Amino acid sequence: MQLHDVTPNRLRPLKGPKTTKITKRLRDSPDTSPRKRQRPLPTSGDSGDEQQENDLVSHRRAQLGICYKCLACPYYKSDPERHRSCSQVQLSKLSYVKQHLARKHPPGIHCSRCYETFDKKEAFAEHQRQDPPCKIQDKRELPGMTDEQLVKLKARSDPSKNEAGQWEEIWKILFPGKTPPASVYIELDIPPEVNELTERMAKCIPPRIVDRLSEYVDLASTSSDDLTRELTELVMEVASQWIAMRRGSDTSPG
Repeated sequence: MQLHDVTPNRLRPLKGPKTTKITKRLRDSPDTSPRKRQRPLPTSGDSGDEQQENDLVSHRRAQLGICYKCLACPYYKSDPERHRSCSQVQLSKLSYVKQHLARKHPPGIHCSRCYETFDKKEAFAEHQRQDPPCKIQDKRELPGMTDEQLVKLKARSDPSKNEAGQWEEIWKILFPGKTPPASVYIELDIPPEVNELTERMAKCIPPRIVDRLSEYVDLASTSSDDLTRELTELVMEVASQWIAMRRGSDTSPG
């Protein structure tokens, strides 16, 4: 097919070499047409439509077939049921973890005697003025950080520790005295329940294996079939306990 030079009187065919150059130039030139901007994946969940956004991100990741292994929110690792929305937040760096904590789990208003939480300062002030005062209760986990914890999180992480070690330092600030999780990471391309089962098995099975093996006085004389059967029952026991726990949470009100 030949290109033509449009003139007021006639159509004049262009010569062959010029046609080839034009065609080559069009073929080799970069596509500069405007493209629809894609919305970047969220790095923290602080919007009102967070669950809907998380579902969209999960669906997009599933379509791409990409496995995202990211740092987990410490609050999600501590209480998966309570902080389920944090299971799909993409925290690829330690700084993102700190940003997420400041946005999603900011310091709240609470009473240091009874640990009751308040949405407004006025309600807290009224609580402080009550007579007799509230009873002193045992210290419990709060829904968000304290002001002191937020200050500690702003400090620079220990450069001598690797990423997991620095994450565990954050865990110690938020949950002092509480055993850290078996893994500081989470896989974002699988259901949260699978991550939770993996965490539970990694935490529960090794110490139970040690306890079970300690029951054998003469381990060398124990057959491999007996040990295999014992360890299989132990794994199934942990899995059954997790399933029962999940069923209980699914049927609980609210």
